[in-house]
Amino acid sequence: MFCWNCGSRNDDRAAKCANCGAELVTGAAVGIVRGQRSARSKAILSFVLGLLSIFSCCVLVGIPAIVLGIVAIVQSRESEGQRSDRAYAVAGIVLGACSMAILVVMMSPWNLYRATGVQAKTSQARVNMRILRNSIEQYQLDTSMYPLSLTSLTSPVAYLLEIPKDPFLDGRSRSDFDYAVSADRTYWVLRCEGMDRAPDANLKALCEEQNPVLRNDAFLRWSYDPTNGVDSTGDILFDRTHF
Repeated sequence: MFCWNCGSRNDDRAAKCANCGAELVTGAAVGIVRGQRSARSKAILSFVLGLLSIFSCCVLVGIPAIVLGIVAIVQSRESEGQRSDRAYAVAGIVLGACSMAILVVMMSPWNLYRATGVQAKTSQARVNMRILRNSIEQYQLDTSMYPLSLTSLTSPVAYLLEIPKDPFLDGRSRSDFDYAVSADRTYWVLRCEGMDRAPDANLKALCEEQNPVLRNDAFLRWSYDPTNGVDSTGDILFDRTHF
């Protein structure tokens, strides 16, 4: 008989290993112990992969978590392993399945359609705002000050035939971009409210802020980006240097 601990050969009738003193067990018992250890390691690995799949929404991690969890449960039952091992395995399976479900929802046709629509509206809003920016700057070159409102761009001098509309607004209550100018008419800011259709940036504070660093930080803090999610908050902001 060989010792399960050190591998030394012992007499078949010996109760303890002559080399290390470990209690000798039969081959079947050794197989059960090894099965329990294997089930425990697979169960813990399944749980860890399940957690990673939730945070990364990665199918490549979620599928191994489910497979290892199932194998761990089968081995644990065959080797009469601890219930805690099976609990880890079940948790890994559930987490892996949840990550796959989240990915399916995110990749559903409706969400893909919404994301495509939001990106298209964002692109159109930026195009319209660049048109307004160019006209605002042209107005300043002619008058040495920025306009008090966007309507000044259409009359008495027609810098624009009509004011471009905000594609995110429905047009029933209002459809124009928000515009603000500083008291001395040396700085302006233009806003599109984005997907949430709610103002986030304080245009008056931006116009009165004299520190360019703080103003830039405010732009970054309040800016909307469709890659952050179709329902994320923030505004699309333009001024002379941010566009």
